[in-house]
Amino acid sequence: MNSIFRINLKPIGYDFVFITMGYICLYFYSKYASSNFNPIPISAAILVAITLIYIIPIGNNKNNYVYQNKNALYPFIMVYIVLLSSIFILNKLFSLNNSTVRNFNPVYLLIIQLVISASIFICYFFKIRITDFNWHISRKSFAFVIIVFIVYRFIFNFNDIISGIINIRQILNLEFIIDFALKAVINSVYPAFYEELLFRGLLISGLKGFELSNNTCNIMQAIIFGTTHIMSWGEPSCLEHLLALSIQIMIGYLLGKLYFKTNSLLPCILFHGLNNTI
Repeated sequence: MNSIFRINLKPIGYDFVFITMGYICLYFYSKYASSNFNPIPISAAILVAITLIYIIPIGNNKNNYVYQNKNALYPFIMVYIVLLSSIFILNKLFSLNNSTVRNFNPVYLLIIQLVISASIFICYFFKIRITDFNWHISRKSFAFVIIVFIVYRFIFNFNDIISGIINIRQILNLEFIIDFALKAVINSVYPAFYEELLFRGLLISGLKGFELSNNTCNIMQAIIFGTTHIMSWGEPSCLEHLLALSIQIMIGYLLGKLYFKTNSLLPCILFHGLNNTI
């Protein structure tokens, strides 16, 4: 059989088991949640997106690499603590979370975002520079990310598109496109740049420094990435809230697959920024 169709089934097995476990968690969440949450669209969207990551070729680039340094775990831990502390304090003192963010002064939000983002530069104290990571993105990689994102969001929002809640004509409106582009740029700076450098950059680099496999690193970073969202929607409500974290964990897993496919942070930032804009 032609080598182009030879796919290593072992990592696919990891993917299937991981996404299945995520779906099961979301299924039970749908039983506990007060809203009519359907776990199928998000699970299917992520599974299809991962499949596209495997089968769409983007070519090899000699400059593409995954930075490996176990010392990267030290700044990661410090920044991770800063992030969790910030989320806790903002929730407790200002009731600021994903549900209330639209009610806050955008200038105050920008200041908060800049302060949190600045914490990432702790890595320089450990002699780890931003330039140590690969930021390359080719035209093929850019097109690849856009294709994966469009298919992912189409499946995720399929029911809303069919029911007419999402109007395709409104999406193609020039005013909407300009507004979307501006918001995508803002979201690509924060939280996309910050979170990608923290989790797909520092965390994966530190884990790879211990010679762990890509699949092991991806599973670990995805779970840790998901835990940062434990208070993102307000006070955690025990089991129900923990089950809901499966969404962020699976998205983190998808971003990890994208990182190992491209060996670059910029495609992950692009996907993350676009996803947060919708």
